[in-house]
Amino acid sequence: MPKINVIIPVYNSAETLAESLGSVLAQKGADFEIIAVNDGSTDNSLNLLNEKYGHDSRVKIISQANGGPSAARIAGVRASESEWLYFHDSDDIMLPGALAGMLAVAEADTDIDMVEPEFTIRYTDGVETASRPAHSTTSGVGQLGAILSDRGHWTLSVLLRRNLVKDMTYTSEGMLLGEDAIWKTQILLAARKVASYPHPAFVYTQRVPSTVSETPDDRKFQSYLNHIRLIDKYIMASPYADVLAEPMAFYHKVTTFQRLEWRRAEGLAEDLRQEREDTKRFPLLAPSLNRHQRKILRYFALGRLIGTALLNRRLNRHH
Repeated sequence: MPKINVIIPVYNSAETLAESLGSVLAQKGADFEIIAVNDGSTDNSLNLLNEKYGHDSRVKIISQANGGPSAARIAGVRASESEWLYFHDSDDIMLPGALAGMLAVAEADTDIDMVEPEFTIRYTDGVETASRPAHSTTSGVGQLGAILSDRGHWTLSVLLRRNLVKDMTYTSEGMLLGEDAIWKTQILLAARKVASYPHPAFVYTQRVPSTVSETPDDRKFQSYLNHIRLIDKYIMASPYADVLAEPMAFYHKVTTFQRLEWRRAEGLAEDLRQEREDTKRFPLLAPSLNRHQRKILRYFALGRLIGTALLNRRLNRHH
């Protein structure tokens, strides 16, 4: 039984698959098995997997109808047997020594349930930037609070104990974004300790500079709203709702003003009013607002109706 199962959802990844899987197979010093889950690809991905890796004892290939990344990950988890899992995207490049380095951190303390690595972000124009530095060892809830406060990242490219996700059933069917965040919220609420691997473990391909770089269609916008609601749901149902109240206020600040950039009015006035109340409740929230954001919140100092009217006028002006 390998120490680590590397689970790779594969969907129409023929152009990047060989380099991505090759970077995992090149790892030294860690006993691992790859589980590649072809998620209904319509390109040459499945043929490539079978022809290039079908006889490699380190690669297990699964094929299923398209269900999205979460459904592919669940299939990979169900086929896994190792104590540790690592979720790898089929267009990411794992850097040398990453698996062995993360495993060494994980096995240094029996209470560690997850290892968060740093990574390199490579944009499609060739520009590369570093991720935020990894945090020191903390609780799962502490790590979730850091991410909600915009001091961490939602990526699922982490080393984690299999028992954290072996019963995961949420497939986020129909979701166009936010799947990683929904999974990571549930995982961190259950994790005991999260340790850092303070080195880049992989190169993450970023296809667009920002999730709000273009106006989303209705399906993408509804997915955006749904993933926020689900994160709220999981946190409010946990024993840590009070502990995470301030980080959640920071998270809602980010998501509320992202929706403003998308010029979508659904529920926005109520959320902005709540944001104004949160700035009174949490002293650190107000200084984090920029001049533009403070101006919008002042709309609602005049009352709900006037604030909503000014907001709608602003949205229509920039439409």
